[in-house]
Amino acid sequence: MGDRIEPLEDLLDDIRGEGRLESSGHFTVESRVALEKMARLQLHSPYEYVLKLIQAAVAARAGEIRIDTDRRGVSLLFDRAVWNLEHLRDLSDLVLEPQATGPQRHRTHLAIGLNAARALEPREIEVVSWNGTHGAHLVRRGTSETVERLVSGPATERTRIQVRDRRAIPLRPSGPAWAGWSDHLATRSLGDYGAEMRSLWDSEYSQIWRRALFAPIPVVLDGRAVNRPFLGAPKTLTSLDRRQQVMNITHPTVGYRIRQCRFLLGGQDRLPGPATMGILGITALWQRPRRFPAALKKWSSGALHSQKLPRLRLWGEPVLSCHAILGQLPRGYFSTSIGWIAFVKDGVVMRKLMPRRESMTNWCIVVSANDLESDLSEFGVVENEAYEKVLDCLEQACS
Repeated sequence: MGDRIEPLEDLLDDIRGEGRLESSGHFTVESRVALEKMARLQLHSPYEYVLKLIQAAVAARAGEIRIDTDRRGVSLLFDRAVWNLEHLRDLSDLVLEPQATGPQRHRTHLAIGLNAARALEPREIEVVSWNGTHGAHLVRRGTSETVERLVSGPATERTRIQVRDRRAIPLRPSGPAWAGWSDHLATRSLGDYGAEMRSLWDSEYSQIWRRALFAPIPVVLDGRAVNRPFLGAPKTLTSLDRRQQVMNITHPTVGYRIRQCRFLLGGQDRLPGPATMGILGITALWQRPRRFPAALKKWSSGALHSQKLPRLRLWGEPVLSCHAILGQLPRGYFSTSIGWIAFVKDGVVMRKLMPRRESMTNWCIVVSANDLESDLSEFGVVENEAYEKVLDCLEQACS
């Protein structure tokens, strides 16, 4: 036990040495030192920082997110301004918050995302939040940070986040194919190739394309639609084609969402069951349609009883925010464990789970999990009582 305590005491002594005593009896750490230490707190992939920025925009009730990427940086723009001068000054304090929950969780998402972006060694990180009359401006360069008030800006409400000149994503060499690759082969090791392939796969672009699939608001990446927003925001349901059949599961008090579903389903007096939804290639894009997973070509409404689900909230409203969409798969000849459960928190898919319960092994399920707790990785779900209640209700719907 003594061997474990000594390193802890040394760490506490180091922290105390970097702080200064206050009259209230606690100590504070200089902002530069705090930024240096927080840079060590990183996500599983450094490029996941952009997912935290998307979560911040969704939790802030943005209507649309537009993202532009290139080899050196990322720019994210959305039509809400929720961060004032005080909010941006206090971001460093939120990085160590245990949970991003409640109506103010967009600030925690922003703080974690900006901190995680530091792993890519950007030259500059900038946040401009403007509400139409005044705003706030944050700039980080290395370990320095400045926050100032804005008194002029565009006529419309907007927030822009930019990560400039971060570590570049390696690309294949240019020039004639054989000459370029021969020089490339002569100067690169096998380990270099492994790192390069991982970087090509793991980038902001790939993270957004794979993980923002079920965002409740439109996400546009480099001019292309990432998602067909049907999970969460009620206004997005009206944009769906009449040919699509949507089952929207909400709290009984939100009857207008049920009426919207009836309109989309052809004006029927009651919600049909099961409803199917063909969503393979429904998005018209300039290059090619967004192809949704083949497992999601057919959907079943299930029979979720809202009263048995934990009282989750979306934007402070007592609703279940299209709590679950279920798609049944045919059972395979050799294995029945082909299903998965994707928990979506503030527009981003958490890590998919394989169903552990027999009745759910041939179902693919998307669950809105805004108020379920995240683990320390930020993209995993804590398996607590609320989590088990959700699984119980899903199991009942699948049986």
